[in-house]
Amino acid sequence: MHKALRALFRTGPHWEVCGEAEDGSEAVKKAAQLHPDLIVMDFRMHALDGLRAANEIFRSTPSVPIVMYTM
Repeated sequence: MHKALRALFRTGPHWEVCGEAEDGSEAVKKAAQLHPDLIVMDFRMHALDGLRAANEIFRSTPSVPIVMYTM
């Protein structure tokens, strides 16, 4: 699913995929490093689930919107 989302986001003329994470822990680290305008995150992730990762990201950067999805 993430490959389809990546392809979709790359079609937007003013959109850029600045990073991807394999698990929730990596998502938290990359959000802090990359300062994205939007985060799209799977609810089910390894090491740290998407909901907990989103909570950690929100605590450090509350202005970044996070969109959660799952299959």
